[in-house]
Amino acid sequence: MTVLGDYAYVVDRTTDDLKVIDISDLSNPMLTGSLGLGPEPTSVAVSGGYAYVVDLGSDDLKVIDVSIPSNPVLIGSPSIGPGSWSISVSGDHLYVVDIDLDALVVIDISDPASPVSVGSLGIGSNATSIAVSGMYAYVVDSGSDDLKVIDISNPASPVLSGSLAIGTAPWKLAVSGNYAYVVDYESIDLKVIDISDPASPAFSGSLSIGTTTWDLFVSGNYAYVVDSNSDDLRVIDISDPASPVLSGSLLIGPDPRTVAVSGNHAYVADAGSADLKVIELFCPSAQQQLAYDPVTGTLVAMEGWQVSADTLHNGAKRVGIGTASPDTTLHVAGKLKYQDGTQADKRILTSDADGNASWQELSAAGLLGAGNVPPAFSDDLSCLGIAGSVGVGPIPTSMTVSGSYAYVVDLVSGDLKVIDISSPASPVISGSLGIGTLPTSVAVSGNYAYVVAQIPGDLKVIDISSPASPVLSGSLGVGSSPASVAVSGNYAYV
Repeated sequence: MTVLGDYAYVVDRTTDDLKVIDISDLSNPMLTGSLGLGPEPTSVAVSGGYAYVVDLGSDDLKVIDVSIPSNPVLIGSPSIGPGSWSISVSGDHLYVVDIDLDALVVIDISDPASPVSVGSLGIGSNATSIAVSGMYAYVVDSGSDDLKVIDISNPASPVLSGSLAIGTAPWKLAVSGNYAYVVDYESIDLKVIDISDPASPAFSGSLSIGTTTWDLFVSGNYAYVVDSNSDDLRVIDISDPASPVLSGSLLIGPDPRTVAVSGNHAYVADAGSADLKVIELFCPSAQQQLAYDPVTGTLVAMEGWQVSADTLHNGAKRVGIGTASPDTTLHVAGKLKYQDGTQADKRILTSDADGNASWQELSAAGLLGAGNVPPAFSDDLSCLGIAGSVGVGPIPTSMTVSGSYAYVVDLVSGDLKVIDISSPASPVISGSLGIGTLPTSVAVSGNYAYVVAQIPGDLKVIDISSPASPVLSGSLGVGSSPASVAVSGNYAYV
């Protein structure tokens, strides 16, 4: 089984088919499509709108178009070998271990309708699992009882880089970062192997986990193992690779065979009840507004808050403390106290160019330097007054300065204003251009200004070579409510 987006893809060795299951409603997964494959399908991988399946009965690779999940279509089935057992996809190549050919076979799938075998390498008598990460393929072999690390930087000519004896009958393998994780039948444990040096893999740690482990999946700081003897899912904390620890387990039903994890949910298919189980891995209290999810290492928010990567925000991307109606990125109503251990009497808060702030001590005389021209001390804060001003709109939201011009966007008037500041005492609006509703940010590089607007959600490129007559040069949709833009070299970041 593999999970991608809103769908789980399962191959069934009893019904000899591929099942596509809609998991968009986690409480009610539904079979949305299926396709007969041939006898004894053993492994499935999905990439770029295609599913790739190998089976033991027909000795071929089946390429299936799953762009319409309810109607998977077979588009090709080239012969690849008599005992294809496990597969992994990376980029334009599919990697297959064959237990009859005793080989790793590399297949070019850049044209999914016409896959071509481009390379192979003899690897042992009974390779049972493969994982690909970067320029290396990792294979466990229950015949030679080892882990093999294979250099696939040249897919047409894979080369054995290193190996490590790991115990009797290794069965399943997963790779994450600098570590490989292996479960086997005989020693009933999870082995953690340091693969930071591909030529010399080394043991890092292990944990006894069960008697009949069928499958293994690694996500973040946790490994997930299903055991068909104890009929449970085991969650193992691997944050310290040298000392994995059992974090929890859940009885899930008879004979679980495969597990996949996506986000905060695990998906388990078992042979006993012939069903797919969806398991919530982290259940925050309904009373919490904000919680940390140890499974994914992310924040979880309740009641209208949203989490994007490491950012917590409401719909307007504003945070209010002491107010229910924040009108800026951070709106604090009331007193604000900042303590970092360096504060003391008669100090002011300063920061460097990287935003690192600290409290700086004032002069021995205790002067702030307000109005002092020139200031008596280099660290004084001097108030020079306002040199000049010009009206730019009711709610200017962003400004940048380049040369003798300032560039301002206004949330209400929806335009870019170019202001001549060559005379600071008498700034003058040189030109303007309507740019859309709710512009939020402006950046300038060379002869161009770059502006993002919440509506229609695009990046506009404006030719400012003539400050009096800015001209729209091009635009690109960038998504709903872009908030900020920065430019470096040939790239804009939104």
